[in-house]
Amino acid sequence: MSYNEDTANNIEFQLQSYTISDADLSNFELIKIKNYIQFIGSDIDFQLNIYNSPSADKVNFNLDKVKRDLKPFANLILTDYVSPSSNNVDFQLSKIKKDKNEIVTKLKGSIVTTLDISSKIIPNYTIDKSNQKIYLLDNNLEIIAELDNLEYFNWTRRWRKHDSFELKINRHKDNAKKITIGKYIAVKRGDITRGGKIQHRELEVSSEGKDKEIWVFAGKSGDGIFDKRIAVDGTQKDNGYDDQTGPAESVMKHYVDVNVVNPEDSDRKFSKLEIAKDKARGPEVTFRGRFQKISEIMESLSLTSGLGWDIALDLINKKFIFKIRKGEDKSNVILSPKFDNVKLLGFRESEFESENVVYVGGQGEGAERQVIEVRK
Repeated sequence: MSYNEDTANNIEFQLQSYTISDADLSNFELIKIKNYIQFIGSDIDFQLNIYNSPSADKVNFNLDKVKRDLKPFANLILTDYVSPSSNNVDFQLSKIKKDKNEIVTKLKGSIVTTLDISSKIIPNYTIDKSNQKIYLLDNNLEIIAELDNLEYFNWTRRWRKHDSFELKINRHKDNAKKITIGKYIAVKRGDITRGGKIQHRELEVSSEGKDKEIWVFAGKSGDGIFDKRIAVDGTQKDNGYDDQTGPAESVMKHYVDVNVVNPEDSDRKFSKLEIAKDKARGPEVTFRGRFQKISEIMESLSLTSGLGWDIALDLINKKFIFKIRKGEDKSNVILSPKFDNVKLLGFRESEFESENVVYVGGQGEGAERQVIEVRK
């Protein structure tokens, strides 16, 4: 089945063995691959124009666009199926069937690796942008289970501090016994994955029965590691301070590097953390580090510079990634329930505990003390 690129840009072939009804190919269901391509498309400016055919088991590949927009992907996936003639592309169905597992792996992983997208694809788990996926991980950041039966889960994002999370699960449900302090939680929303260590749990048992026996777990992003490390690098040298001047991003990453990722004392090293490439963003700042918590340094520099920070999770390489965030102007975005981007909108106006006069006391005692009245 050969096609000449000079006369036809679309290469259409039947994937009879890749239909949804084929149980052993559940990870290669056409609709799931379609969703996967669509949601990463906006990030990498990559569209395959697939699934144009009315038949569910047909796929239209625009080979020119694949080669033009994503050459590494085209070379990786298509090379084995291209005939020696430059104008002929021979898709050997028998070879596709034989190599189906390899193709699935490349489609789900290698595209993302090639393009350096921060959140990589989780093997053996469906990609679905509309749904949140929550996973329980062991101490090596290996997936133990998917937690799809929780009573409650909330991940709180913070611009200048560690994120935090809380989850609740009935103690009698599947996987409840596996959730313990010291393990990790990963939450995947769209193409972003974050994770944190479980650091707290509590349980109340009452006369209301098993339905009310709920475990409550909580923790912070990463390992809450910035709360557990202080700035000791440089405190035994020169003036006893780690003085840094430079772009805010570079200064923030310096303190994380020398006190968390690559400290002189190997016992203080957090091996699960890597630092994203420094882009030297933000205004020039000066900071003196000496025995402050790293979380306090990050918050101070964030307040000074306007930059935020985040700890993402790479489930492929089993690493947390420390990143600096820069705000974007979103003033053209309208938030409204009618646009389905706000669940609840409220308004409150109150004069409770309002004051409009302030008395300021100065020097002196008794009637001799100077008091100034300031009115609003």
